[in-house]
Amino acid sequence: MASNRYVCTECLKPDLTAEECIWSNPYTKTVGHAPPRRKMFQSYSAEQREYKLWRENGWKLHCPEGHLLPPDSHNRDMLVIALWGESGAGKTAFVKALINQLELENTLKPLGITGELAPGWRQTYKDEYLNKNEPTHPILSGQPLRKPLVLELEVNGRKVNVLLYDTSGEEGKTEEEAQNQYHFAHITDVLLFFAPPATLDKLPAEARKRGRRATQSKLLTREKIQVAVDVAKGSPRQMRRRQKLVVPIFVLSKADQLGETTGFPVDVLKPRKYDRGVRGVISDLNAETDELVPYIIDKGGETLLHKVQSFNGKGRCVAVSGTGSDDDDSGTASASIAGAPNRCLDPLIIALWELGFIEAKP
Repeated sequence: MASNRYVCTECLKPDLTAEECIWSNPYTKTVGHAPPRRKMFQSYSAEQREYKLWRENGWKLHCPEGHLLPPDSHNRDMLVIALWGESGAGKTAFVKALINQLELENTLKPLGITGELAPGWRQTYKDEYLNKNEPTHPILSGQPLRKPLVLELEVNGRKVNVLLYDTSGEEGKTEEEAQNQYHFAHITDVLLFFAPPATLDKLPAEARKRGRRATQSKLLTREKIQVAVDVAKGSPRQMRRRQKLVVPIFVLSKADQLGETTGFPVDVLKPRKYDRGVRGVISDLNAETDELVPYIIDKGGETLLHKVQSFNGKGRCVAVSGTGSDDDDSGTASASIAGAPNRCLDPLIIALWELGFIEAKP
């Protein structure tokens, strides 16, 4: 279970303990005031009033270096998701679609799941995603380490901080660079490996090279996956038991470009229906995986699937579509016309299911 963990998003100190963390007040510049504990015979409402007053007075949890931790870290579970893939593979578009579906569309409400960006990360999201600044630029020597976006999720009343790491396709060219730039890999709960049509070398040329930015290749994507797997498995902190719990997911991105190719399961381009409940959604996802895997293998993606599965012997497969155009800067002939934007939520649902945050009711 991805809970009871404290991760600093500033200095990236992972898996801190409550004893290591510091309660401090940025207004009074004082430290050491932990949350009030419930007193004997104290009513719940009185306890909540005392806790609310404590929070309003400005006490917040910080790492040992004094950096502010994600909101309510002491009172929330934590889920760390990392996106891997070449530049232009669809990672940034996926993040924007995911946040839009959670915040604006409230798509997962029928499953008891709601979410939004944590207030302290809204400006970062606006600057790096909505204003078209590239959020996944390569991290050069001497620059700050990569920081995640933080989502506040509520899953059937259970509060979860979701840390989203959106990596760059240019990062990690050497083992030393990878160890430095993928410093978060060993605390990741979900590994999303993005493979757009350009990585499937047995597809027709018009499907593989649609759009001026379809520059990815099977070889480079395979190398990217291998580096991510090696770093995540090779960290001294990555205990064997924890590694077995990680959820690796193969993401066939820009799947709406494949709708007319031979053997493609077109049902994965239809909007996901969430009113069927958790059991129904998971059943649909399993059935679609059974259709997607043979298609990907047939079109030349078998080695990519094996690389994903090599992390811990298991793996999932989803198709993401409708998250944006990949044809040209004008947006004409957009690849998103036939896609289903809400499919970007599939990896999140799989993660919540596999890690025990949601379950099928009888």
